[in-house]
Amino acid sequence: MSTNLGTAVARPANAMRQARPDDAEKLTRIAQSAYGKYVPRMVKAPAPMSYDYLAWIREGNTYVLEHFGEVAAMITLLPKDDHLMMRNLAVLPAFQGRRLGHALIDFAEAEAKRRNLPELRLYTNEKFPETMPFYKSRGFSETHRAQVDGYSFIYLSRTLT
Repeated sequence: MSTNLGTAVARPANAMRQARPDDAEKLTRIAQSAYGKYVPRMVKAPAPMSYDYLAWIREGNTYVLEHFGEVAAMITLLPKDDHLMMRNLAVLPAFQGRRLGHALIDFAEAEAKRRNLPELRLYTNEKFPETMPFYKSRGFSETHRAQVDGYSFIYLSRTLT
């Protein structure tokens, strides 16, 4: 008996690529899903829920992480003279717990090194305390706190070696 298994193409578990304009809606969905749980804690919705992802994609520094071919996470980087800012990092809730956030930070670190930038920086909202253990586990330290556009942000950094 012969079984035809077809021409299945093996996809890597995780594949990072630059975001394309046709990803903009997906990135909006990721942001809505990932940040939506924080809305009840806040006076106004988390900023990433209203970003113009198409504009960010056109800037050329937004990347998506595909998990077995499905866009599951995103990161937007903002290169500065002396550091690389991780402007937004989000994972679809259905894919959380699979180390995709770690993969995004690994990518940001490699990108900073490629650009000869000695430091990674990010900020998170004070209303997202669940994020702090994750970032601290990745070697980030709090540098300061600030109020920006009605949000209370915690700024973190990590020197790269």
